[in-house]
Amino acid sequence: MTSKLDEHMELVAKVVAKFISTGLLKHNIDSRGADTFLGEPVDNDTFAAVLSWMLSEGLIHAGNVSRTINGVVFVSQAQLSAKGLAIVRQPLGGGETIEKRIEKADAGDKKDWSSIGDLIGGFAGGIMKSLGSAG
Repeated sequence: MTSKLDEHMELVAKVVAKFISTGLLKHNIDSRGADTFLGEPVDNDTFAAVLSWMLSEGLIHAGNVSRTINGVVFVSQAQLSAKGLAIVRQPLGGGETIEKRIEKADAGDKKDWSSIGDLIGGFAGGIMKSLGSAG
């Protein structure tokens, strides 16, 4: 059984994958259109929560963000931020990066999307850097 947090981290990885696949093109995103943006069924409330978190953590930035009282998030001209780009290009060892792991997952490698999201979240919060410098 997948936890809610694992579900959210999987979605973080898939959103980052979408941004990687389109380079630095800008996107207008309506959280009610998660299926359209990602090309697969996604819970709109979960998508809104993930978008909000990614914006707060600085993984993506946008020209404008608005929220409705019902929790709908509208993001205009969104793209990976410099921080987001640095995270996906961060060396993981063995020549791998998060970007390469996402490419393998997209190619059907069955890589765990949630673990990719965990890596992204860890780098976003500075946890990986802290752990890496502790030794």
